[in-house]
Amino acid sequence: MRSLRILAAALGGYAFTSGYVASASTLLFVFGVTRGEAAILAVMTAFLMWLVVALWALGSSHPVRTAGLIVLASIVMLCAPPQLLQCLDGKATCAVST
Repeated sequence: MRSLRILAAALGGYAFTSGYVASASTLLFVFGVTRGEAAILAVMTAFLMWLVVALWALGSSHPVRTAGLIVLASIVMLCAPPQLLQCLDGKATCAVST
């Protein structure tokens, strides 16, 4: 279980952080921040996100559940930004209609 915690902290933290940067920069851009500033702000806060995820993975009492949640959140955050931009541009129909 110790190796799972280390893998979840290192690789899972990296995947989670990359998904966070993609999602955060996309959302900031949608809310009117320029692309450059959105990317820089997302990357600057990503260091704190990686630290939080790594400490959570190392300190969790349920490493399998923690690793699963990290992987699931990473997949969602990596897949969501392109769909969000397509939805807002009107190129594709959104799953949620207003």
